[in-house]
Amino acid sequence: MTEKIVGNCPHCGKRLEIPGDLQEFSCLYCGQRTHIDLLRAQESFREEDLRELASQLPQTLREHSELFKHMNRQDYVPTFEAYEKEHSVLLRRVDLAVSSAPMGVNDATRLVCQVFMDTLSKDLKEVKGRRSSQLLYELKVAIALFLTPLVRKLNLRMAEPFRKELHSCWMEHYPNENWTAGDYDQIAGGFRRKGLCFITTATCAHEGKPDDCAELTAFRAFRDGWLLENGGAELIREYYDIAPSLVTLMEHCDTADRCYEEIRCRWLEPCLEALEKQEYSACKACYMDMVLTLKERYLQ
Repeated sequence: MTEKIVGNCPHCGKRLEIPGDLQEFSCLYCGQRTHIDLLRAQESFREEDLRELASQLPQTLREHSELFKHMNRQDYVPTFEAYEKEHSVLLRRVDLAVSSAPMGVNDATRLVCQVFMDTLSKDLKEVKGRRSSQLLYELKVAIALFLTPLVRKLNLRMAEPFRKELHSCWMEHYPNENWTAGDYDQIAGGFRRKGLCFITTATCAHEGKPDDCAELTAFRAFRDGWLLENGGAELIREYYDIAPSLVTLMEHCDTADRCYEEIRCRWLEPCLEALEKQEYSACKACYMDMVLTLKERYLQ
C-alpha cells in the first residue's frame, strides 16, 4: 500500500494527504504545484528554527551601510552581484524553512518579517541623533534596491509575500520612512538608458505627460542649443551619470509623489519660466541647484 504523506499546502495552508510515491502534486484547494519533499519537511519543522533564521536576516543589511554610494551606472551591477553571492545561501535557507512551515508560506513569511524587524529595531534603538536618520536611509537603500530585488531574482517561493510583508512591518516601525521594493532588471536597465532631461522626464511621466510634451521639448532644445554652445558639454556628461541614480533613489527610497511635487514647484516651473523669458543663464543656475540639492540629499 502506498505511503500517505500528511501535511499542509505551503501556499494556502490547507490540510492535504498525498501519495508518497509522487514527486510533485497540485494542491486540491489552490492548484499550486509543490514538491513532495516540502510536505515531508513539515514533519521536522520547528517554529523556533524559523525564528532563528529570521533573526539572522538583519545581517544582510548591517554590513552594507554605504550601498547608496554604489547606485550609479558603473557600480550597481557588480555591487549587486557581490551582495547576491554573500547572502543568497541564507535567503534560500529561510525560503526552504518558510516553504515547509505547516502554517503556509504567507503566514510563515509574515512571522519572518516580524522577527526580522523586531531584531533590526532593537539595534536601531541604540543609535541616536543625526546618525539615526542617516542609518534609516542607508537601510532603506539596502532593502529597496538590494534585498527585495534579490529575493525576486532568486525566484524564492516567499519572494512576493516577503516584499509585501517586510514593507508593512517596516512602516509599522517607521511610518515616516517609506520605501518601495525594487526589481533588479528594471533598476539595472534604468542605468543603461540615457537622456539629459532624465529627472524632468521622470517628473512628467509621473504626472502622466507624454515624452514629447511642450516642456520636455523646451528643455531638450535648451540642452542641444544654448547650453551646449555655452560650455555645457561637461555639465551634460555629469548629468548623464548622476540623473539615473537620483531618480532611482527618489522612487524607491522616498515618497515619489512628494519628491516630484517638490521638483515641479521648486525647480521645473522656474526653469520653464526662465526659458520663456529667454533668461538662459537663470535656467541653467536653477537646474544646477536642483541637481546639487538632490545629490546632497541622496548620494552624500
